[in-house]
Amino acid sequence: MLLLSPKEPTRGRLRCQFLGYGNTKPDDRESSAQLCRNKGDLTYSLCAALASLFMLSACQYGAIGALPGIYSQSNRGGIVVADEPQAVLVAKNIIDTGGSAADAAVALGLALSVTYQSAAGIGGGGLCTVFDAASGRAEALNFTPKPALVRTSLARWQVSVPALPRGLFALHAKYGKLPWQSLVIPAENLARFGAPVTRAFAEILASASDSLVNDPDALDSFTSVRRTMLKEGDRFIQLDMAALLGRIRGRTPGDFYSGSLAITLDQNALSSGSSLGAEDLRAYSPRWTEAHIVRGQRANFHVNSKNIDLDFLEALLLQDQFKGSPLQTAAPASTGFVVADANGNVVACTLTMIEPFGVGIMLERSGFLLAPSVEYKVDGMPPLISLIAVERSLGYVTFAAAAGGNGAASRLAEVAIKTLANSNSLEQSYPTNQHTPRTYSSNERTPQVNAFACEPGLSANLEICSVSSDPLGLGYGTVTFGDP
Repeated sequence: MLLLSPKEPTRGRLRCQFLGYGNTKPDDRESSAQLCRNKGDLTYSLCAALASLFMLSACQYGAIGALPGIYSQSNRGGIVVADEPQAVLVAKNIIDTGGSAADAAVALGLALSVTYQSAAGIGGGGLCTVFDAASGRAEALNFTPKPALVRTSLARWQVSVPALPRGLFALHAKYGKLPWQSLVIPAENLARFGAPVTRAFAEILASASDSLVNDPDALDSFTSVRRTMLKEGDRFIQLDMAALLGRIRGRTPGDFYSGSLAITLDQNALSSGSSLGAEDLRAYSPRWTEAHIVRGQRANFHVNSKNIDLDFLEALLLQDQFKGSPLQTAAPASTGFVVADANGNVVACTLTMIEPFGVGIMLERSGFLLAPSVEYKVDGMPPLISLIAVERSLGYVTFAAAAGGNGAASRLAEVAIKTLANSNSLEQSYPTNQHTPRTYSSNERTPQVNAFACEPGLSANLEICSVSSDPLGLGYGTVTFGDP
């Protein structure tokens, strides 16, 4: 493979930012092979998923150092950046096959629920800021987990209502272009056929998976044949998760929240001693609102946040010269990602499991972990923020970022101001601290900000854009250049 310098993106060639290494059960309704035979229009999605795994392997096993991004030529183009490399490649393939930014964000979120379950999962939720280039409008989508209340007094485990499926479905329903099924298949395939555990996920498994001892079945899911926690490069196969995603694909999330699958989840939740019930699932719904606007000198910052003081955030974003703030540590229970397409549409999201790996409880034969109830946490919901900056005169997006955890607002604001007001390069805008190593011990780390910047604004010419995952993490960023 030919390696290129940052200033030499060339057709059909690849530049890798980071080396993250990176049987059906009888009750499955149909195998992936049958899917390809019976639904020919989905065959390409499977091929794209397998191609992405091949591409990641090519990066993994070559002698390549850490570089700023990955560039390739395609017919359309877009930007993707997140904390887990394999999920990024899933979203890139959706963009390359004609999907919108919302399509890619949905596929990325579902893929993270398979490959990065410490911070994203079916049992958790999140929030997104969405910019629609055609209308010039920014909206906020909130699908943060709410406490399950049906069995609160009797339950051993106080948990939240799983919010991710219905939240991502709402995003697709309003802004998606591709069929829902084609966006679920890549995550389903990652779960069914397995993929190498990336370095990003392996480090969290090694240091922040204490809650998994609450459920032997859950612990077993993340254990290798050596009876140790999965390590970088181990293949991670999740057949129960694949079966669940197959149901969500074929019957949409409606089955999960109010169909036969909801009844099964209710029964399994009862036997597990968790507070979740069918009525909780049926009552849950995401919420669309207008994004909060902070009016900067040249750009409007469209913000969606949770557990963040908006006055404090506004004061940070309006600084001309960012004064900086001490880096804070937070449990690695949240993850942010940003997606853009060549039409100028942008989606920035932050997902959370509230605690690393939630409560560590996995409902029987469901394959997903439950998140804890925020009502029983001293510090409540982790701070979550997603932001999109839009240049006022032309209406183009100039910056977008997402982050979660204590200190997320300060760190994100510092990156934004240094990039936009101080005209720093994106990579130079990340705050550093010589006493804060990239890796972390126990279950704490500095909140990670994933971002892209385009000066003078996001347009069909994506070569003006730069993308960066937080240097304190092990994430991955891609820019795909469309044909002129």
